[in-house]
Amino acid sequence: MTDVTPPPAPQSPAVPAASATEVATAPPVKKSGALGGFALVLAILAVLGDIVVFVIGVVLLFNAINGFDMSTFDFGPAIVALGAFAGIAVFAFFGGLIVAALALLLGLIAAIKGRGRVAGVFAIIFSILVLITHGSLALAFAQTGDAITNLIPS
Repeated sequence: MTDVTPPPAPQSPAVPAASATEVATAPPVKKSGALGGFALVLAILAVLGDIVVFVIGVVLLFNAINGFDMSTFDFGPAIVALGAFAGIAVFAFFGGLIVAALALLLGLIAAIKGRGRVAGVFAIIFSILVLITHGSLALAFAQTGDAITNLIPS
């Protein structure tokens, strides 16, 4: 008997099945807290500037009192000490306003964007305190304008 079945067809070599492609996810990028830290440094500098100016003012006031000679009524050293303090105070006032406003702005940006949120919040607090003190000084000087002009006899 003869076999009538045809021979098996040639088979192609085995190819591995297409595997599911896995997308490699990158770990979340950690945001740097440098912005909040920089804002905090600026706010601390503004606070320290106010403290330094206060200490300089107290020292110059004591120098003006000690430099006053009651026997000759020489006002020269007292006026020099008060003039030096006035120059330092004006520079510190406007410099402190600028630094505190910049610290407030950068602290708000850091707190909102999450770039050093805790440092940004502390920068906001410190800069608001500096702005309050400078604003109250500006208001006090603005209200004494008429009183100062009345001190000088005309």
